[in-house]
Amino acid sequence: MGHISFKRKDVIIFILIMTFVSVCSEGIIMNRYYKKKKEIHMGCKKMGMQYIDEFFQLNQDVIEQRLPDKMDASFLDKKDGLLEYRVFNLEGKIISPLEKKDDYLAGSDVFYLDAQSWALGRHRSHKHTYGSNTIDWEVKVIELARAILIPDRKSLVRRYWGMIAVRVNVSECRKIKSL
Repeated sequence: MGHISFKRKDVIIFILIMTFVSVCSEGIIMNRYYKKKKEIHMGCKKMGMQYIDEFFQLNQDVIEQRLPDKMDASFLDKKDGLLEYRVFNLEGKIISPLEKKDDYLAGSDVFYLDAQSWALGRHRSHKHTYGSNTIDWEVKVIELARAILIPDRKSLVRRYWGMIAVRVNVSECRKIKSL
């Protein structure tokens, strides 16, 4: 009764081996899935940073001339994968997009308010870019912001004036990547 026949030992060993192979295969598949997801998120983040860099290139002269109200971000209206963007000063006054011009950040603008708060507490960090560095697998939007530094009239030291913030749609970014 307590003795297992040779055939049952083979079946048990076979089941153990198949379980081991199944677990290993699942680990490999999940690892590939997470790598692909990370690749997509990093691509979206890169796309968002590229849009921010374009903003600074196009507005370099206006920033150097200390004319922040003349900054133009309208080119972002037509960018693929871009859900929305804001250019705003430290008081929360929106400069761009035009349909929001002269409005102030509101309670529903959580990311933009967080970016503004980060910029106001900038003494804690020498970084000029704000956004999440972690990959959340459920995230549908990548949010990034960069400080706009304007030269001070007297000392010419660059001072925080405001932020440009972008929100990139991950699913749209994925579609663009696959084209």
